[in-house]
Amino acid sequence: MAMSINKSIIIISLFAVAGSSSAMGADLERGKALYENHCQFCHSIKVHSRKNRWPKDLDELRGIVDLRQKETNLHWSKEDIDDVVDFLNTTQYNY
Repeated sequence: MAMSINKSIIIISLFAVAGSSSAMGADLERGKALYENHCQFCHSIKVHSRKNRWPKDLDELRGIVDLRQKETNLHWSKEDIDDVVDFLNTTQYNY
């Protein structure tokens, strides 16, 4: 019985850790820093409150972030894009 309880605690702990971060494995704080350092000079976070201009899902949001980073020659990695998408999704869109 003690072994069963220990396994249950480990499984619950793993789910708690997995749930505390993005499913993409993105770094929320890094995404925030990238956004604040490279995106806010053109627009504030308020631009994301225009619901009629919201991306329809995470894939579209990722596409927008990728397009904008290319247009501004940032040369972001997939991880950079995922971090910014996670930050925007967590703070604005909640997909």
